[in-house]
Amino acid sequence: YTFAPGAERKATILLQVRAAQSALTPLTVGLSFKSEKPKDEKKKDKDKDKAAEQDKPAEPMGLPVTVKLTEVKPLRGGDVGPDLENLKDVVLRYRLTPQGVPTEFAIEYPKKSSDAIELLTGSLIDAVMGMTVPLPDKPVGVGDYWMVTDRGRSSGVDVVRYRVAKVTKIEDKTATLSLDVRQYAVNASFALPGMPKDIQVSLEKYESQGKGEVSLGPDAFLPNKGQINVMMQSLLASPQQQQGQRLMIQTDVRAALSNSP
Repeated sequence: YTFAPGAERKATILLQVRAAQSALTPLTVGLSFKSEKPKDEKKKDKDKDKAAEQDKPAEPMGLPVTVKLTEVKPLRGGDVGPDLENLKDVVLRYRLTPQGVPTEFAIEYPKKSSDAIELLTGSLIDAVMGMTVPLPDKPVGVGDYWMVTDRGRSSGVDVVRYRVAKVTKIEDKTATLSLDVRQYAVNASFALPGMPKDIQVSLEKYESQGKGEVSLGPDAFLPNKGQINVMMQSLLASPQQQQGQRLMIQTDVRAALSNSP
């Protein structure tokens, strides 16, 4: 399973997000994933030469990937609205390690951004990265499973995320994996786009879990298809609130992915 520099992958995501009591407009988002030739290729060659002299392997460098939004439209027709009209100008960049782990994630927002754009971009990343499954370095078969751990930010919370992938079926050159996702808060900080800056809140309790399924073909850079549903529930406390009051915010991200060369 490899991803060659220059090979472009296209994907379509159905994104449905509910934050607190508000359900944002369900969207169909077209994505283009394209690798770039690393700017540090010369440095990589020098590292290989140096490693050869020292008789040890050089550290593998991640493959730079750029993700652009090619289409953003409401699932049920109509316009996306003024708060989301520039969502298509969001650009995502990261590096993919040889094991399939996304690192060095960066977001380029449009000049005229909005709280809704930032909220949906975060949920889009949750969906895409949730279905980007790093693969083990040893052969696996039906019934085998492995766990992937990473750190990130999800729905306003700094989290450590655990994903358990299990091989449920292998047919021809396609493997079907089930995904079980758990996220745990690493600190008490909380901040979502659109929250009043003059209100101080801290995370009192956090729960997050999700499930999904992906199908991987010969090119495991992205699943051929997949779906994932991740729920995050935050219980917040604030010095300004009355005694005994608590604010609960729930974010529900549902996504379905179809992918093509």
